[in-house]
Amino acid sequence: MKQNAPPSVRYDGISATQPLPVDRKRKRQEPISPTTSKLMLLAESSSEISSHDSLAEFVKQDWFIEQQNQLREIRRVRQIRYRKKQQDNMETMEENNRHLQQEIDKLEERRKAVAAAVPSEKTLWNVAVEYFRLFRYGLRASDLSDRSRESTASAQLDFLRSTMAPDVMYNAGRGVEAIMRNWTYFSLWFQDVEVELDSLQKSGTESLIARTTTTFTITQHTLVKVFPHLCGKDADATGRLLASKLLGQSIAIQGSTRFDWDSGYGRVASVISESDMLTPMLQVLGRLEFVSRVFEKSLISLTPYRGQSETSCRK
Repeated sequence: MKQNAPPSVRYDGISATQPLPVDRKRKRQEPISPTTSKLMLLAESSSEISSHDSLAEFVKQDWFIEQQNQLREIRRVRQIRYRKKQQDNMETMEENNRHLQQEIDKLEERRKAVAAAVPSEKTLWNVAVEYFRLFRYGLRASDLSDRSRESTASAQLDFLRSTMAPDVMYNAGRGVEAIMRNWTYFSLWFQDVEVELDSLQKSGTESLIARTTTTFTITQHTLVKVFPHLCGKDADATGRLLASKLLGQSIAIQGSTRFDWDSGYGRVASVISESDMLTPMLQVLGRLEFVSRVFEKSLISLTPYRGQSETSCRK
C-alpha cells in the first residue's frame, strides 16, 4: 500500500498546504456574489428609511409645537383686543352717562322754568279735572276686567306721583299712599261708587275748590265692615232694625275738595275733602238719634273722607 508523502516544507518554514497571507488577502478581495449584494442593499435601504422616518417625526413634532405657539399667540392677541374693546365700551358708556345726566339736568331746568311761567290756577285746574276723571269710580269698576282694573289703578297711582308733593296732606294723613289707601277702603266698603265733578272755582291765588256728588250703595258687606255694631252678635234690636233700613240703600252725598298748589315745587301740596253725609242718612233713618247710633261705633264719621283715620284703615 502506497503511503502519502509528508507535506513538503518550504524554506520559510511554512507548509506547502497552508495558504499564504497573500492568498488570504486575495481571497477577501474576491468578487461578492449577487445574493450578498442584494442583502447589503436591503440593509442600507432599511437604514436610510429608518433615518428618514426619524427625521419626519422630528419635523412633525417641530411643526406641531410651532402651531401650538401660533394658536397661543392668536388667543393672546384676541384677549388683548377683547379687553381693549370692553374698556372702550366702558369708557363710551361712562361718557354717554355723563352726557345723559347733563341732558337730564337741562330738561329739569327747563321744566322748572315752564312750571314757573304757566299760571298756577291753570295747572291746578288741569290736575283737579284729571283727578276726578281717574277716580270717578273709585279704584274698581264692575264693568271692567281684572286686567283693566289693574291698569286703571296703576294709572291713578302714576298720576298722583306725578302731580302731588311727596308729603302731600290728605285729610288725616300724608303722602300719596294715604290718598290711595282711603280710596281703596272706600271702594271696598261700598258698592257702585261714583264721584261726579259738579263745578270748580278759584279760591285764593293758588287754590281751587271742587264741588262733587258721590253716590254709593250700602250692602251686607258694608254693614259687616263699616257698621259691625249694628249686625254683629252683640247688636241689639235697635241696631238690627237700623241695619235693615240701611241695607240696599243708594246714598248720594254732596261734598267739596280743596286743592292747594305749591308754585315753588310745581305740585299739589294738600287735598282736603269734606262731605255732607248727615242729610242723606237722616232721610233714610228719619231721626237724628238713629243717625248718631249708626255712626257712634262705625269705621267712618259723618265726613267719610276726612274722618277716616289710620286706625280705621288698619282695621
